[in-house]
Amino acid sequence: PTSEGHKATCTQLLNGMGKARVTMAIQPDTWVRPKDLRPLRLQQQRKVAVSIGVSAGGKASYCVVSRPSGAPEFDALVCRLISMRATFDPALDQEGVPVPSAYDREWLY
Repeated sequence: PTSEGHKATCTQLLNGMGKARVTMAIQPDTWVRPKDLRPLRLQQQRKVAVSIGVSAGGKASYCVVSRPSGAPEFDALVCRLISMRATFDPALDQEGVPVPSAYDREWLY
């Protein structure tokens, strides 16, 4: 498609969304802090991927490890901290009403 055709398609899609928006994390770098991990005495860097349920109120409703780090105690701690600390601007439907959603993220420590 031409550049003009592409712009028209994008505009049409955006207009069709109304007031809808995706979930936006609020300060995700503060959810799990290096000092939280010190008691684990990790000998190497770890990377864990999680899927977080987000309530219409912007709180974490669940945390599931989608790609484990290889250190189960690390993975469990990350999800526990996320469940306690994570906040979001929730997703909105086309009328602008908050709706439950999910948020995926990978952490490297």
